[in-house]
Amino acid sequence: MTIFKDSEKIEKALGMPLLQAVLKHSSACVILAEAPSGNIVYINDAVKVFRGDTDAPLDGIKIEEYVSTWREFYPDGTLMTGEEMPLARAVLHDEIVNNEEIIVELDNGELRWALASAAPIKDSSGVTIAGIVSWVDITEYKKQQEVLNKVRKEINQLKKLFPICAGCKKVRDDDGYWSQIEVYMTEHYDARFTHGLCPECVAELYPELDE
Repeated sequence: MTIFKDSEKIEKALGMPLLQAVLKHSSACVILAEAPSGNIVYINDAVKVFRGDTDAPLDGIKIEEYVSTWREFYPDGTLMTGEEMPLARAVLHDEIVNNEEIIVELDNGELRWALASAAPIKDSSGVTIAGIVSWVDITEYKKQQEVLNKVRKEINQLKKLFPICAGCKKVRDDDGYWSQIEVYMTEHYDARFTHGLCPECVAELYPELDE
């Protein structure tokens, strides 16, 4: 590990070791668990922010208690068992988890998306002595992605050829029904229309106004 020459000055100013300060102030959520007991030995402030108000203990507990206070789901909505959670996999099975999307249900029922990574921590002899999990909240990103996918779908729909009547200008949908173009666009693209008259139609329908 590279130690910068000014690290002691920083540690003195912060009143804590540099690595501890980095973890404490990281925007990524970090939890450390001892192995093989699975006791939670450290959580940083970002975890508390992510969890929000909760009566559940977050540190100083065994991994069995830790996994019982969280409900985590795979992206398809399948509930994870305790041993399938990233930290448990790292501590109990020496597994490395890289950038896995999960859904976390908070105590208030809110669902948050997270991008999680976990790994075992080994000593110099290769024995696993701890496990670490870190994750970032990607809920807003997933919402934006959903909006973007919707826009892309609408654009692809607009690229299609529309069967339109040469006489009345009605549009035929995929089921073979004909409807006014305003109705078709509203139903398929959530479009909204206002109505007016172009100059040519004003002249044809209301010649007295043209005069």
